[in-house]
Amino acid sequence: MEVLNLIDNGKNPDEFTRDLLNNCIAKNQITKGKVDTFKDLRGHLLEDLEHTFPHEVEDYRQRRI
Repeated sequence: MEVLNLIDNGKNPDEFTRDLLNNCIAKNQITKGKVDTFKDLRGHLLEDLEHTFPHEVEDYRQRRI
């Protein structure tokens, strides 16, 4: 409906599509950054836990497979 309204108002629907896609790409990049950060945090936590609780972390890793 928004595209049809833009056309009725004499505006270019390609600009609407471009802006919509750019917005989606930006949100995707933000989400990807968050996911990557949590993956890094998980890795660091496992490293620290492995130094303190080596047997428990080994059991955890075997169960995750």
